[in-house]
Amino acid sequence: MQKRLEAERQTEGARGRRNDAAAFLKLAREMGMTEEELKMFAEFRQQRTDPKRQLNPQVAEKVTLQVQLAPEAEPGVRELRLITASGLSNPLSFHVGRLPEFSETEPNDQTADAGIRDMLPVVVNGRILPGDVDRFSFRARKGARLVVAASARELIP
Repeated sequence: MQKRLEAERQTEGARGRRNDAAAFLKLAREMGMTEEELKMFAEFRQQRTDPKRQLNPQVAEKVTLQVQLAPEAEPGVRELRLITASGLSNPLSFHVGRLPEFSETEPNDQTADAGIRDMLPVVVNGRILPGDVDRFSFRARKGARLVVAASARELIP
């Protein structure tokens, strides 16, 4: 059905008719698409057109975990795997450290994410996706030495 809708939409566009969302929704409803199907289709189209969105199913899946560390845990790299009904996940690495951590807040493409402010030294957690620009603001003294280290591929190959 989705292929048929896209073909109809392209045909309407080729005829010089307005190729807008309202006309598409009207056509989809006439063809019997339910509101749930329309919602799923809209989400799919948004994912396909978002330059920051990964289309790889392995990267697109998302799980949120809460990991609690013992206060006396030694700094270093740890490995995490999940066991699911589908099997064992690939390993993910994470670092245990002593510095405060900050997670980026999107969007921070145009305006700097100001959450760091006076936290230096700090670890910034985020994701660099295709077409992504991340900006951060912080206070530093004149002559201060700044060291920036990215661990992107080391964490998620």
